[in-house]
Amino acid sequence: MELSSLDLHSLIEYFNTELNNCYIKNIYSIDYTTIMITLHHSLKGEKRLVLSSGKGIWLTNFTLSKKENSKMVITLRKKLNKSKFSLIAQPTGERIVLITFQNRDIKYTLVGEFFGNGNIMLLDDDNNVITYLNKLEVKHREIKYGIKYVLPPSKGVDIFSISLNLINSIPNSDIEISRWLSRNFSLSKKYINEILFRANISLETICNTMDKTVLLKIYDVINELIKLIKTEKYGITVYENDKPIDFLPFEFKTYSTFHLVRNNSFNTSVDEVFVKEIVSHKSDDHEKNNVD
Repeated sequence: MELSSLDLHSLIEYFNTELNNCYIKNIYSIDYTTIMITLHHSLKGEKRLVLSSGKGIWLTNFTLSKKENSKMVITLRKKLNKSKFSLIAQPTGERIVLITFQNRDIKYTLVGEFFGNGNIMLLDDDNNVITYLNKLEVKHREIKYGIKYVLPPSKGVDIFSISLNLINSIPNSDIEISRWLSRNFSLSKKYINEILFRANISLETICNTMDKTVLLKIYDVINELIKLIKTEKYGITVYENDKPIDFLPFEFKTYSTFHLVRNNSFNTSVDEVFVKEIVSHKSDDHEKNNVD
């Protein structure tokens, strides 16, 4: 499981409210790809913010066991302890968060990237990389010490800026509608499935076979989902055989046959699923080490 760009969009406002005026107490390694930041507020108490490069970001109510801190975490502690949380933002349509902290007169930005192998890195006031989880050297950008951080090339159109003209261009393509939505909006599979299910369209329908009536239905359904994402302030945890397997920012019709539990926030649903996965993964690693 991993957070999609739409999932992140549903969480950002919650984070900014919950972490407003909080200060960092400490930072820990949970596993190689995951860190936990404990923050404190005199009235709100302790907050535990988890960043996992292969999953996403969420606030946890669970106590997670810690491992020996990596060099990155040691550097994060030196730079960020006692820093004040300022803001968390999501570049439009990206599976990326930019978290800014103020430490006296110095601003730091903690970056979480949740696509591909993922990454966690700290930037200085000039957006130069101070430390990182994974070094990266590709055609469009680099992630290494002292290099200015650059966002990856944008993929697809921001779904919140959808236009009927774009939807009307669908018949110009000869691929399946599910692939077209993925390419043009960088939507995750579960959102594509939900859009097409609500529009009563098969995933395999070829784009150039679709008429204007079907296109308008897709346009209307996407706008319906956008409205739900913007207005609904609860979360759904999807269970299968008593195991949490997915999280939803609102009720999906594609999950109507599953056991659904409604929570008071989307973050709570994300927390239940991801912590279960982390604990399960650690247990598997422990068993492997004992066998070895």
